Amino acid sequence: MTQSAVPDSADWQRRWTIEAGSVTLRPVTRRIAQAVVDGEAITRTFEQGALHDRIPQAMGFAIRDIDSGAAAVLPTVWLVVRRADGQIVGDLGTHGPADSEGRVEIGYSLAPSLRGQGIGTAAVAALVRRIAAVPGIRQITAVTGAQNAASRRLLERQGFRVTDQLPDTDEVRYTLSLC
Repeated sequence: MTQSAVPDSADWQRRWTIEAGSVTLRPVTRRIAQAVVDGEAITRTFEQGALHDRIPQAMGFAIRDIDSGAAAVLPTVWLVVRRADGQIVGDLGTHGPADSEGRVEIGYSLAPSLRGQGIGTAAVAALVRRIAAVPGIRQITAVTGAQNAASRRLLERQGFRVTDQLPDTDEVRYTLSLC
């Protein structure tokens, strides 16, 4: 395994850092994930509302995939960092490695005060482009609330199409085929 493929190495971090307009998507390292879970100082750099209730679970997934080596192929979580001041304004990532069919599901969240400014669109578009360049990934999916018009528009602008309504929920799955 080359140094740039070793999850959590400095080369790995550089390889997976993604520029997206006014923000940078920084892959979550094991140290950062553990610091967030433990409530350390990094949590004070989150914009109000960006440190949401699913963050601990996402950090746990990041640790799992770094420790297992799965993050060498594709990291699990990126923090959306505003370049102007270094504040963490959101997070996005995958729900784990691609499945046997080459499908990977993404999720994203942005601090409420920053929504509607194009930051989420730029971040998701940059992530989709980066994931699309990973060999073996054939499809990207995302789930959002059926009533979440902003999220649905964001996905549709990236070329995603509704593929199904999730049973017993008010959520829809979007799919983007890459081949």
